[in-house]
Amino acid sequence: MLLSSCGKTGGAEVSLGESQMYSEAERQQALDKAMGYFRYEFDGCELQEIHYSGDDRSREVSEEYGKEMMVFTSRFYVEEDGGDGSLEQDSTYSGWIWLVQKTEEGKWKYYSCGY
Repeated sequence: MLLSSCGKTGGAEVSLGESQMYSEAERQQALDKAMGYFRYEFDGCELQEIHYSGDDRSREVSEEYGKEMMVFTSRFYVEEDGGDGSLEQDSTYSGWIWLVQKTEEGKWKYYSCGY
């Protein structure tokens, strides 16, 4: 049997916050894309919290990139044997940003993450 590691999101504190720009359903859909990427790409890491960064931040980033973006901010822990070598093991990363883009079809897709 082959076992694969993945990023853990189950215990994360999640906040969709308030928005005048996006419905709760839209914020949830975008958040699901960010968390899905974390689960798939952040092996040996544990998401501790993630929240919607607010309309002002999303508007600012959308203008900067010339695409409609929703922004989330997170904190996660890299286990002692976790990560892909680009993250410091046994460390916590705070203020990690997730960008989720709205497509022309009106769906949300993961775009980028980092500081």
